[in-house]
Amino acid sequence: MRKNMLNKLHEGHLGIEKTRKLARDSIFWPGINAQITDFISKCSVCLESRRSNTKEPMAESETPELPWMTNHEGFNGPHYNGLERFVQSVKKMLSKSKQDGKDPYIVMLKYRNTPLENLDSPAQLLLNRRLRTTIPTIKNRLTPKCGNLKNTQRKMKQQKMNQKQYYDKSSKPLPELQPNDTIRFQHNPKGKWDQGTVVRNNNTPNSYVIETPEGQIFKRNRKHLLKTKEDKIEQTSLEEANENNHNDFDNMTDEHSLEPSFVRRSERSVKKPTRLIEEC
Repeated sequence: MRKNMLNKLHEGHLGIEKTRKLARDSIFWPGINAQITDFISKCSVCLESRRSNTKEPMAESETPELPWMTNHEGFNGPHYNGLERFVQSVKKMLSKSKQDGKDPYIVMLKYRNTPLENLDSPAQLLLNRRLRTTIPTIKNRLTPKCGNLKNTQRKMKQQKMNQKQYYDKSSKPLPELQPNDTIRFQHNPKGKWDQGTVVRNNNTPNSYVIETPEGQIFKRNRKHLLKTKEDKIEQTSLEEANENNHNDFDNMTDEHSLEPSFVRRSERSVKKPTRLIEEC
């Protein structure tokens, strides 16, 4: 009886709070609020259409002491959103240069020679000098000059602190996941949530190896994983799925079976065009 009432309360797939308010209007039994919460948290329709997770707080990264000391290759997640924004900016610049018919190398040269916010240009930070561009300049500005390294580091640290403070205003930390946790995961940042199970923690920060009910293995960032209270789904290996498909094919009726195909040669005599006959 109670399960039937919970189904009726959740027919419109309202959220937990709205469903509780709907229940208070006409139905009550001891522990109904907890049962509503548990019932909706296991609703597959609601979980599949759930909105994406809130971004996590930005992790502080170490300020490099020298050029090329820090390599961001292989990192993922919200900790390196600054790098992602840089890549997006470069892609946009190259797209505009292509649309305008400009040399992409000149575009990148201009970018490397442009001062950063509260810092010197990328060229000055790396080479201690400005680069020669299509814009006229005096010779003295192209001469290498040793900058104040400690002052640059101080500015970079302050800039990172400001970025983190601004970024973390709308962030929320997500709890760690454990092996065998039942989860939902997204194939893309705004896609639907599919079912899966945590296999283990990956080697990179906030990254996990997960498995689908069909036995497929994926790597996903914590932001794209949602821990649920659903019962663990029995795993079906890919071999079993292929075997099932093979059996389905074997059980097809003669009416739907495929007709054998034969390669036939034409029996017509072929007459070569006059232009292809060699003249004696």
